[in-house]
Amino acid sequence: MLSSLRQAKILHCDDIRLHQFKELGLLTFNEKRFGEKKITLVERAEVEALAQKRSQLLTTGEVGEQLGISLKMVVKLAQSKLLVMDHGPEKDGFGRRVFMPKAVEDLLVRLNAACSSMKDKKGKWIPLAQHDITALYYHASFSDVVQAVLSGRIQGAKTSSVIKSFKDVVISFSDFAKFYNLNSTSRKKGA
Repeated sequence: MLSSLRQAKILHCDDIRLHQFKELGLLTFNEKRFGEKKITLVERAEVEALAQKRSQLLTTGEVGEQLGISLKMVVKLAQSKLLVMDHGPEKDGFGRRVFMPKAVEDLLVRLNAACSSMKDKKGKWIPLAQHDITALYYHASFSDVVQAVLSGRIQGAKTSSVIKSFKDVVISFSDFAKFYNLNSTSRKKGA
């Protein structure tokens, strides 16, 4: 059994964070009384398991670097539930978003399954990148386009044998245009 002070040192956090872990069910507190003093104890194995899990978590920046996208796009993917957060403001009130490596791998596996090989593809293709998408349509949402690729509404293709980041994905311009109704005659053109 470990005291709160020892738990905080192992987990590199403060008492407030320890209580958040308790509220989330990540730690089980056992309170013992020694005379007038009340001491909160937790099993060593439980604290070490949580410390091990926390050491594997990826920050928004690390996920963005791995996927080849900006921090803002990582946040948008997390908010649209395409990238599962382990902790974050929208999930449990934690100040920063952190992700398990498995969540990033799962998104890449889904993209690999949704995208076909670039071989024998005809037509115009554009990179699956926010700046390329918004250059074509200012109000385009990166997370909406990724969701459309995953659901098959926009055809995606791999530029390499395995998708390791969004830089390895291109999308069909014609599907993108249909998705955002870019060829409509009822839309205003320019200013």
